[in-house]
Amino acid sequence: MTLLPETPFLTECSRIVRIGIPIVIAQLLNISMGFVDTVMTGNYSAETLAAVSSSQHMVMPLIMFIAAVISAGQAITAQYVGAGRTKTSIGRVSVHSLLIGICFSILLVVYARFSPIFLPFFGFKPPVINLAQAYLNAFAWGLPGTVIFIVFASFFAGIARPMLTMAVSLIMLLMNIVGNYTLIYGRFGFPEMGAEGAGWTSTLAAWAGAVTILILTASHKEFRKYFSQKSAYRLYRSLIGQILKLGTPSGFSIIFEATMFAVFSLLMGRFGVIVLSGSQIALSCASITFMIPLGLSFAITTNVGFYMGQRRYRQARLAGLAGYAVSIGCSLFSASILILFNRQIAAVYTQNAEVIAITAGLLVFAGIFQLSDALQVAGMGILRGYKDTRIPMLSNLVSYWAVGMTLGVLLGFRFGLQAEGMWIGIIIGLSVAAILHGLRFKSVSNRWIQRESSLSG
Repeated sequence: MTLLPETPFLTECSRIVRIGIPIVIAQLLNISMGFVDTVMTGNYSAETLAAVSSSQHMVMPLIMFIAAVISAGQAITAQYVGAGRTKTSIGRVSVHSLLIGICFSILLVVYARFSPIFLPFFGFKPPVINLAQAYLNAFAWGLPGTVIFIVFASFFAGIARPMLTMAVSLIMLLMNIVGNYTLIYGRFGFPEMGAEGAGWTSTLAAWAGAVTILILTASHKEFRKYFSQKSAYRLYRSLIGQILKLGTPSGFSIIFEATMFAVFSLLMGRFGVIVLSGSQIALSCASITFMIPLGLSFAITTNVGFYMGQRRYRQARLAGLAGYAVSIGCSLFSASILILFNRQIAAVYTQNAEVIAITAGLLVFAGIFQLSDALQVAGMGILRGYKDTRIPMLSNLVSYWAVGMTLGVLLGFRFGLQAEGMWIGIIIGLSVAAILHGLRFKSVSNRWIQRESSLSG
């Protein structure tokens, strides 16, 4: 079927880039906070680094799950904007997302404060467990603030105005740097708090982001209109159900991916400390470059969702294809950097010659999977715009675990390829996910276009 788009293909690509760049920068700023935590706690003491890192491993997958659930409001918001719904009804989506997020965050606060009881099962000693408890007791109080920030970041992405989110993310990063330096090490007259100081810094940064984004929303006339009417706060069970129906599968998709990489890292330890260190560095680099296609995927969701709301289904498919094109271009750039400068990148992280050699080789694999990773997350973004998340969730489960992890273990342990075999398995798993999401996009978009043709006929 020949596409006759109302808007040229390059214009759609440009729109995705324009919306996506601030979101990408915000994602990079957010992940930089984790990098700052690692550097500052690592320079304080090995025990503090172990406590903070282990604590984050226990809570981050659940935070990511909650973020995915409440971020479903972005797709709904984009469709409402495209459909020309009133500002009040659009703001109501964020209100409902916030209610769901706060309920989840209360449960997560309780879990975070009690989660250190699991650390002895992983071999952690009492001194590290005590530090982890102190960190999480402070960190937990910031979780509602984190939820508020995510909800409004999704709102601004949904209405294609993500610049504010980028600015607030910069404020949070600066707060994280200054707070860690002040509270971990005891500067400017504050007591030296170590791990607990890192936890309070995260809380302060979260609430700084939440309060700032609320103030900016309330002080700007254009954005205040979405929440100024009392009817924006009227609760609808159907809207709560819609957000949960769309967001919960996305949350589980995140869990499947996060746990796959967690198990992947644990299994790497069987090949020795040098290999584990090299693999962790390569994964760290890959997680940074992943922020680019991830940020673009949110822009793709907004673009596709907007056209779906307008019932311009051919244009929605064109927006999806443009999203793939932009993601491919960015992934090829990232892959080139990782492959061509692998030894230089490795040397930034360590001076150990053995670790540099291992890392350089694994960065080639990390470069190779840039394309697959970009395509699969772009596919997820497209399908979110169609409000289609259940089948992609099942596709991720099959791709990550039945294919990727299974092949990785077989190649790494049974066939003796060790770390390279594990990475090959992950690459294949991500590639399968990319293919399945692409096929799903083709099926869903064709179905909507056929519906449009039947109605016009």
